[in-house]
Amino acid sequence: MEEKIFFNEGGVTVSNSRFDFKGQTYAMSGITSIKSVKVDPSRIGPSFLLLISIGFVNKAIENNIYTLPVIIFILLPLVMSFVWSYHQKPKYKIILYLSSGSTFAFTSKDKEYIKNVVTALNDARNF
Repeated sequence: MEEKIFFNEGGVTVSNSRFDFKGQTYAMSGITSIKSVKVDPSRIGPSFLLLISIGFVNKAIENNIYTLPVIIFILLPLVMSFVWSYHQKPKYKIILYLSSGSTFAFTSKDKEYIKNVVTALNDARNF
């Protein structure tokens, strides 16, 4: 039987016989099911900066210090924490369930790309 390509983009190839990306190849016959999951980024770093800023505000109020350098010193970690948090994007992973267990096969920040790969994988399995 001739190999039929269902998806070939960005270094990822899905055919009726294999799933190939970045030198890693899985035989479609060994894949029992496919699932995609969303992994939210850790907010520990931005939260830590926010706590530092709150500590600076508390000390400035406690010591009654309201000079421009102190205000800038307070606002800098506050603004940095919001910018950092805003720019964090979730990752989307494809989990392959194989006869030998499960594995995180592929990760991307592009939700539509992952959706297209999963659709191609399901189409290839059902071919």
